[in-house]
Amino acid sequence: MKKRKQAAGRLTDLELEIMNVIWELGETTISEVNQILGETSKKHAYTTTATMMKILEKKKFLKSKKKERAHKYTPSVTKDIYEGNAINHIVDNVFEGASAKLVMKLLDDTKLNREELIEIRKTLESRIEDE
Repeated sequence: MKKRKQAAGRLTDLELEIMNVIWELGETTISEVNQILGETSKKHAYTTTATMMKILEKKKFLKSKKKERAHKYTPSVTKDIYEGNAINHIVDNVFEGASAKLVMKLLDDTKLNREELIEIRKTLESRIEDE
């Protein structure tokens, strides 16, 4: 089994929900995140959002700096890097290091439309040509 770079940490569902908002906004405050969460999913108390963002800062997913009266938060980990780490964790721990097994499972279990299948084919053909 091929060893990959260790993930910086995995996120809980609520942490991931918060990080998705922050990745979208870039720099933001607790109030802004809390407002968007209330519009897009289950409404959380301000203190819950604040606590979760402090936890994300301790986990090194966020950086904060004081700006005027509020703290501004920015992501320390890009969404792309987190996605890669999460996929690597699944490949290593669920599919025993076999990336092809993950791809086949996704193709078997996911309803893909014709355009998506064509895009996947193009990507595969490009990879094969590069080999």
